[in-house]
Amino acid sequence: MALSFTNVVEKTPIGCQNEVFGVVDITLDDSYPDGGWAIAASDLDLESIHILSPQATSAGGTVLFFNVATSKLLAYEADGDAGALVACVSADDLNDGDVVRCFYMGTN
Repeated sequence: MALSFTNVVEKTPIGCQNEVFGVVDITLDDSYPDGGWAIAASDLDLESIHILSPQATSAGGTVLFFNVATSKLLAYEADGDAGALVACVSADDLNDGDVVRCFYMGTN
C-alpha cells in the first residue's frame, strides 16, 4: 500500500512568486522502506517542496522528520530504556493507517 494524502487546508498563496502553503494529512502504510518514505512534490500538487513539517501523528512513540534534501519522510522510535531515538528499518511495524498532519510550503 502507498502513502495517501488528504488536504486539510488547501494550498494558499503566500504572495511571492508562486509560493504556497497548506496542511495535509498523510496516511502511512505498513511497508516502511529503509531510508524513509519518498514524497514527491507532485504528491502535494506542487512543483517543489521547500518545507514539510510533521506536526502530530497517531503513531504512538514514533517521531517523523522530513529530509528536504532527499525528499524522504523518516521515522524514528525510542530505543527502549536508553530513550535515544533510532531510525526505523523496513522490518519495523509502523501500523498501517496511522495519520500524520503536516504543514508544507512550496512552489505551485
